[in-house]
Amino acid sequence: MYTAFFLLGLLGYQEYLKRPKPLWYGLTLGAMLLSCLSKPAAVVFPIVMSLLVLVKDRKFIFKNYLHAIPFYVVALIFGLITLGTQSEAISDSDSFTFFDRLTLGFWANARYLYRFFAPGYHSTMHPIPSEMRSIFYVGWSVMLAFVGVLIASRRTGKK
Repeated sequence: MYTAFFLLGLLGYQEYLKRPKPLWYGLTLGAMLLSCLSKPAAVVFPIVMSLLVLVKDRKFIFKNYLHAIPFYVVALIFGLITLGTQSEAISDSDSFTFFDRLTLGFWANARYLYRFFAPGYHSTMHPIPSEMRSIFYVGWSVMLAFVGVLIASRRTGKK
């Protein structure tokens, strides 16, 4: 549901960028709300909206982003609600540093990428490990390779 509403919202937003009518704006905001109600990960919706404007304009013009302010407010509200409700689930004895948490995030993304090409071991639960292991640092390599490919493709695309 989260993905369906997220993509519906992006389609509505594309139409709003072509023809700025209140109907498309309302559809986009409604779809974002439904996406956020389905899964808290939808709080990135306004960032994706802003990136669409940036891709369309090829430069940053502040006034082109003003209409996204309500979306950022909604995302902030849902983000705060999520943090408040999930604070009980986070252990007080968690001793991971910011760097450790970043490493675990990159590791998780590397695993998702791997599982895309080699499916197996599907689970709805992904527990946080009790300690850092050296294998987790592979995520940094995958992230750096991904950024390198993006930069290289951007440079080769220029005329």
